[in-house]
Amino acid sequence: MPRATVPEGRPAERLRPDPGLLLSAASGVLLVLLLFQGWFGLREDAPVSEGAVGVGLGRSFDAWVSFAWIDLGLLAIAMVAIAFAAMGFAGIHLRFRAGPVLVVLGALGFVLIAYRLIVPPWDGADREAAPYLALLCCLGIAAGGHLSYSIVTGRVGFRSTGR
Repeated sequence: MPRATVPEGRPAERLRPDPGLLLSAASGVLLVLLLFQGWFGLREDAPVSEGAVGVGLGRSFDAWVSFAWIDLGLLAIAMVAIAFAAMGFAGIHLRFRAGPVLVVLGALGFVLIAYRLIVPPWDGADREAAPYLALLCCLGIAAGGHLSYSIVTGRVGFRSTGR
């Protein structure tokens, strides 16, 4: 039986998952799940009109209700992290390194969530646990990207050494 070969003519190795891409993908899956958990609730002093339907104290709102577009951005970030890991398992090689892309996307997600923690989407919003866990997921995506880049290049940082 002939052995599969890669373009350089070397025998194909058994596919080994990149730990950095796995960390990013796991963080992305958790981020998607957290988008459906409660992000913000209403405090007792929240300005709610008397005739408001479906709004009450003790109710929490997930990311889909709390945000206009940040939720879609976080979903896209998580899907890219998952897709890079899936492409790694499938043996699909990209023309660019996934690590720096994941670092930038993880940092962007972190900034978006931190902004909404500092500036809540409405007056009287009480923060739940999900946005804080989502911050950790974005850090996981960025850390996985950095780990993936470090494993592939053998360098710890992103700057070139000038060689």
